[in-house]
Amino acid sequence: MASILGAGAFKTVHPGWLTLFASPSSGLGSKARDDVAVKQAYYKAYPPGASSTSLKYKISRHALPDEVKRLVKEANILYWAWSLLQLTYDFINRSMASASELPPFNIPQVCFVDAGIVFAFCPLPASKVASKWSASTACAVYLVEELIPEIHSQHGHESIA
Repeated sequence: MASILGAGAFKTVHPGWLTLFASPSSGLGSKARDDVAVKQAYYKAYPPGASSTSLKYKISRHALPDEVKRLVKEANILYWAWSLLQLTYDFINRSMASASELPPFNIPQVCFVDAGIVFAFCPLPASKVASKWSASTACAVYLVEELIPEIHSQHGHESIA
């Protein structure tokens, strides 16, 4: 837990890096060792007899199928929110282009983080390997997001995650 960047209502955040085998030309994973925020779902496990308002709890991990459902839902929400933000800016830009004068206030420009789901695979014990195609299995899932340095917010942009 020493490397934790933070913990929200249901995800912990850790620093990490991403290197893709087939890198895209831009965005998340476009450079080797891209710094990222690695997020993993959790739940609060309270000691027996403790109330759910107690500050004494352990961070526990969900079973893999449950964690996949939670993080895929989160990734879909990020995707749709990004799409809505793009539609909003398209509307603002069209409105400003056709307006006779600019509004008397600044319109904030926010950045939305690139994100994706990453599965970690672990080797299966030799006794469970049926063929060379089944030598590993998914053992963890993470939501990986572009890491926005604090300096980015000094240039008039805010990050949304």
